[in-house]
Amino acid sequence: MMNRKKLCSDAVRDALRSVGRWPMTRTPSPYDFTEEERFRMFRAVMHGHVWPVSDIVRYAGRLAFCWTYSVWSWRHGGHGRFAKRIREAAASELADIDYSAYDLTPLRNLIGDDGARYCKLLHAADAAEMEQRMNGMEADLAVIDRKLDAFRRSREAFGELRYRIDFYDNSYEAVIRGGKGGWLWTTIMP
Repeated sequence: MMNRKKLCSDAVRDALRSVGRWPMTRTPSPYDFTEEERFRMFRAVMHGHVWPVSDIVRYAGRLAFCWTYSVWSWRHGGHGRFAKRIREAAASELADIDYSAYDLTPLRNLIGDDGARYCKLLHAADAAEMEQRMNGMEADLAVIDRKLDAFRRSREAFGELRYRIDFYDNSYEAVIRGGKGGWLWTTIMP
């Protein structure tokens, strides 16, 4: 038998809190909860173990991997390379998740024998959520591409555009600097 990761001792209390219930005087049963509540409890407990303190880790002030592009380099492959890096980071974060590695015995009174099914459902839900984030990133980058036309309109163009996306492990940022003739170009380039 393989060693499984243990859930914290307060897993049941955390699960009940996620659906707005408090510890019962009697031992809870899976029949005390709807299917949706059981899945929400499972999701809250598993995300708390797989991504501990994610609300603190995802703060906007942490350091990011940053790539700097000129407008020309962004339009000639930079956009695609940046999007590819982000998609690879998202796929890597999803690949690191293994809900089935945990011993779900403490949750059996809450979710019944549906632990293996909930592991698959939660992984699929995480993948769908990440795909939505990636689609949102592509839409944001398309807006940035349209905004880049402002760099060509006048001699004194914007200094730079920044785009940042945060994951649990890392943050990624693209900085697109103004075109030739702008104040930033003359300051940075010799």
